[in-house]
Amino acid sequence: MNTIRSKNEGFVQTGELRIHYVEWGDVNKPHVLLVHGWDGTAHYWDVVASSLADRFHLVAVSLRGRGKSDCDPTGKYEFPKYLEDLRDVIKQLKWERFAFVGSSLGGLLGLSYCAANPHQVEKLVLVDI
Repeated sequence: MNTIRSKNEGFVQTGELRIHYVEWGDVNKPHVLLVHGWDGTAHYWDVVASSLADRFHLVAVSLRGRGKSDCDPTGKYEFPKYLEDLRDVIKQLKWERFAFVGSSLGGLLGLSYCAANPHQVEKLVLVDI
């Protein structure tokens, strides 16, 4: 199987938390945000990225409390907080338009994000919600 290594891994500061991300592809290509399900991390998308990184700029996040991202200090993992984190990530990436790909919980977050930010999201792909 032809796999690619992640181009970049790092953190975005969102309020009091650090959110982990993995990035693949060329920043000059169309942007795609990848959001995993309940028990996933940004690396959930590693295999998918190997098939798409030649055509897209992909950024996968690990939601708060997952993977290398900081835990929610309140212990309450609520949709509004996840959505705030995603808005902060997009803002720091300086993306004006992008495709949102969400699996399970990530897909549910995608529906909410798109409803609140239709001017930003060009396409929404829902996986197993």
